[in-house]
Amino acid sequence: KIQFHKVIIDTDGTADDAMGILLSLAAKDIDLVAVTTVAGTVKVEQATSNVLRTLKVMNSDGKVRTYFYKFQKIRLLAFPA
Repeated sequence: KIQFHKVIIDTDGTADDAMGILLSLAAKDIDLVAVTTVAGTVKVEQATSNVLRTLKVMNSDGKVRTYFYKFQKIRLLAFPA
């Protein structure tokens, strides 16, 4: 019996995060519960568009059941460069 790990991915929608989403959806032991988008490398609107495209590609058969949330337009924490 496979033990599922429930996962929520919080992402700024860039290529490395898209790969993480794809790998999570393909993994047999991961239940990708939700994906949230935030501003980061790109604005939250672009992150949202990128993630929705990624989820659409992976859901061509209609079997993916992942919740999606658009979150913050600005970073909650800023770290000095």
